[in-house]
Amino acid sequence: MNQGLRTRVNEEKYKDLTKKYDKPANVSSLKVPRVNIGIWKQMSLRNKDVDIKLQRLQNLLSKTACPLMYMMDMFVDKSSKKEGMSREELQAYAVTCRDTYQLFQACYSEKPQQDIQQEEKQRQKVDHVISDSGVSTNDHLIDLTAIKLQNIPNNFIVGKISKFFHRWKELTSDYWILNIIKGYQLEFENIPTQLIMPYPLVFSSEENEYVQKEIDKFISKTIIQPVTPIKDQYVSNIFVRPKKDGTYRVILNLKQLNLDIEQIHFKMETFKTAITNITQNCWFGSVDLKDAYYSVSINEKDRKYLRFYWNGVLYEYTCLPNGLTTAPRIFTKILKVVFSKLRSKGHCNTPYIDDSLLVSKTFSGCQSNIIDTVQLLDHLGFTIHPDKSVLQPTQIIVFLGFVINSITMCIRVTKEKADNIIKLCSRLILKEEITIREFAQVIGKLVATEPGVQYAPLYIKSLEITKDLLLKQNYGNFDAKMTLSDGNISDLNWWVNNINSSFKPMTLIDPQFILNTDSSNTGWGAVVQDKITWSQ
Repeated sequence: MNQGLRTRVNEEKYKDLTKKYDKPANVSSLKVPRVNIGIWKQMSLRNKDVDIKLQRLQNLLSKTACPLMYMMDMFVDKSSKKEGMSREELQAYAVTCRDTYQLFQACYSEKPQQDIQQEEKQRQKVDHVISDSGVSTNDHLIDLTAIKLQNIPNNFIVGKISKFFHRWKELTSDYWILNIIKGYQLEFENIPTQLIMPYPLVFSSEENEYVQKEIDKFISKTIIQPVTPIKDQYVSNIFVRPKKDGTYRVILNLKQLNLDIEQIHFKMETFKTAITNITQNCWFGSVDLKDAYYSVSINEKDRKYLRFYWNGVLYEYTCLPNGLTTAPRIFTKILKVVFSKLRSKGHCNTPYIDDSLLVSKTFSGCQSNIIDTVQLLDHLGFTIHPDKSVLQPTQIIVFLGFVINSITMCIRVTKEKADNIIKLCSRLILKEEITIREFAQVIGKLVATEPGVQYAPLYIKSLEITKDLLLKQNYGNFDAKMTLSDGNISDLNWWVNNINSSFKPMTLIDPQFILNTDSSNTGWGAVVQDKITWSQ
């Protein structure tokens, strides 16, 4: 008996058995209880995980109870009629007992435990590789030296993928892609001309100090190089944007030059497409590319269009700069070739510019995916960012600012993003008067959280209506002043009070109530749980 219960029933057989014994229609209590939605929101992730596992077991047990109830029904019927059992009926009972036993195997088999033990062995193997390497790594890293990477942050050089052109030729015959690998030529719709150079921007002392450090770093890596003025050059300004770590990102302001560059529509992977590949209890990894844009060199004849002055010295970019309108498309097209190769091996990956989400149903499959992805990217000249990549399979991962959990099948915003939302909303609430621009910027931040906040649309819509109405009244002037209404403040307070506990399930459960409504110019009506109301 013990050995039998440890042997898992065949999957096809299990499906056939559950179809054979449907739940009796008059047994309404035979269902998996669900936690109240209000309580569920307040539960910790660990408690949710435990509850979901219990629900799975309860679901298996409820299915196993079905043939027992059919058998009990037969016994009760025979007892009430005071009849004996025929040979055929005894055989039918024996079949029902066997089916019940096989369903119990699904509840008590060792296979789930064996799967867990196998995954644990895989983790220990990876941990053993890391501990024996003697290399200082984070807890989520596989030892990169164990897979013999050629390109590491310390030996990064600009336009490095061009040094591996022969390997790209083995991967693709696409002439356009191969030309980009050699050195990207700007795709001008019109030859740009500049009559007047832009007036230099003024930076704060803190910004000025950081920009100088970045300029020195860019020069040492040959991302930029000092040049002398020439005819037909194009000079732009540089500006800075704050980064998550409190430093600044230096960006070349190519707003005017971009007007002369051909705009070609292209399709990028999105967060929503990434989560379509996720299944219950799957495993994740991620690979982040260091200085991704700078891996692509610019054709020498086009570098004169990517110039700027700093402290009286003229510089030009030698590689793909932040700020170039075609940069996302170029990099996406390059990586499409790489990830098509990985998909041909059966790997499920979603690239997004310099970051990528790797997904597999098993720990070992995810580990294989990570190793193959890292090795191929390295083989083609890209540099893996060890601190930002997740190279150890995990079931909870941060990707594009969201925490994805395959155990609970829920998505939530990161703590950092949630705290920023609270700060922005609180600031607006405290101000007596704001500009429409400030209001619109906060709305944009709220809209961006939608993949991880289930009820986001409910608390954004009225804010957007207010913004659109005010813009119409002020003829599109974003700098016009406005005052928040009580309704606006109420919606913003909801974000302040609920963003940290909000999440969005990747799979929807059956609704507790269904409300059907309809309306016309003459009236409206609604139906819920057989109760009807209408305007007449």
